[in-house]
Amino acid sequence: MNARLIPDKLTPLTPQEVALAFRSALETLMGKTPSNAFLALLVAQSALETGRWKSIHCFNFGNVKASPTYVGLYCQFRCNEVLKGKVVWFNPPHPQCNFRAFESAETGSIDHIRFLSQSKRYAYAWQVAQTGMPLAFVDALKHAGYFTADEAPYARAVASLWKEYLAMLSEDEPKPHLAEVSTAAIDRFVYTESLRIEQQSAADAQREWESANDTEPAPPPDEAA
Repeated sequence: MNARLIPDKLTPLTPQEVALAFRSALETLMGKTPSNAFLALLVAQSALETGRWKSIHCFNFGNVKASPTYVGLYCQFRCNEVLKGKVVWFNPPHPQCNFRAFESAETGSIDHIRFLSQSKRYAYAWQVAQTGMPLAFVDALKHAGYFTADEAPYARAVASLWKEYLAMLSEDEPKPHLAEVSTAAIDRFVYTESLRIEQQSAADAQREWESANDTEPAPPPDEAA
């Protein structure tokens, strides 16, 4: 791996700091300001991956692993994966403990957005993320091999966090059409989306077929935690 190991350290952040970093990264890479629903979804998924940024290591917003082809800084810390239905722990210097590392929230957020938006593997998930639909986003990430945990609790957690951070963003930057979105309306949206996800088994099967026949192989567990 053509990368440089640096000491592991926790780099805790507030939700507001994460939202600001992601907004800036999205504007830099996409050239436009993201919707609050889109931004809240990225913040929510990052919050789940990092324990609300209390356990974020070296500004790695998504617990993205440093694969053998990764070029850049990386750190090592104890972690686990769900392999064949069982939780397996790994300790440094095992390669599964190699995670991307950054020196600032700015560089970490740009790398995370680039990782999701510019990879063929996550192209569909990135398209879904921009619609601001949490359950569909998690479903797409799971099919792309982003995480090894069970999808259902992961999806419920992201949906709950998404509601929380969407409300936060609406309060921080009030806009007429977002200020009118009540908690009940958000709950109805999540419930409706949940039903839609449950009813699209045919679409799931189609994506699985496309993934199985893709020229780019599915990622090993060490691509992302």
